[in-house]
Amino acid sequence: MIRPAEQRDAAAIGRVYCEGWKAAYDGLMPRFFLDALTPANCAPKPDHIAPDRRFVAEVDGEVVGTVTFGPGREDAALLEIQSLYVLPDHWQKGQGSALFRAVTDAAKAQGYPGLYVWTLEGNARSKAFYEAMGMTATGETREMEIAGAYLPEIKYQINW
Repeated sequence: MIRPAEQRDAAAIGRVYCEGWKAAYDGLMPRFFLDALTPANCAPKPDHIAPDRRFVAEVDGEVVGTVTFGPGREDAALLEIQSLYVLPDHWQKGQGSALFRAVTDAAKAQGYPGLYVWTLEGNARSKAFYEAMGMTATGETREMEIAGAYLPEIKYQINW
């Protein structure tokens, strides 16, 4: 089930971020950075959870995924997916796709002509996911700094 996030979801979202980052970015981000992640230090502050900008995926009452989105930071004409993570035990089980479709529906309802996301260039799983969702690489790149490491990102976009 996909639903708008609520303040009470903060700790569960922290767990999704922590476990998701550790699994998805192993070998892509500095080990000391990933080792320092905990559900508590990954959790958003409850008062920073905007239900109109974040959804969660639940399975049997447990939050197993989350997506955050909003007006594009580089291109306000498009909606931007700022983060999309699912617990590793729930990868390939449809939760990420359901979260993506929920954001697509929200973008269309708000009148956006498309959406975009930045993902690490070395993250083959993420790139394959976004391509399966119909997104294409735009050719735009940038670097993200994490714990002193500069990591290349690539932009994916879909228009309707």
